[in-house]
Amino acid sequence: MRLEKKTRKYIEKFDLLPMGSGVVIGLSGGADSVALLEVLCSLQQERGLRLAAVHVHHGIRRNAQEDVEFCRELCMEKKVDFFCEYVDVPE
Repeated sequence: MRLEKKTRKYIEKFDLLPMGSGVVIGLSGGADSVALLEVLCSLQQERGLRLAAVHVHHGIRRNAQEDVEFCRELCMEKKVDFFCEYVDVPE
């Protein structure tokens, strides 16, 4: 909860997310972006945030589809809109 408290203080100090703000989260499925999603979800109700997550499938990693499914399921669990963009980077 320390991260949540620090994030809340930072948001308030710099007036970053006015009530009712929309926030799009770049969600890779890694620790940093998942932590960001968790913190923003914890602030969602009190600040009236509208959250959406975007995952980019680059077509590079062998496990890329597993990342998509992890992110999709996490967003379903959190009731956050999820969007996935497929980009064939190697091509």
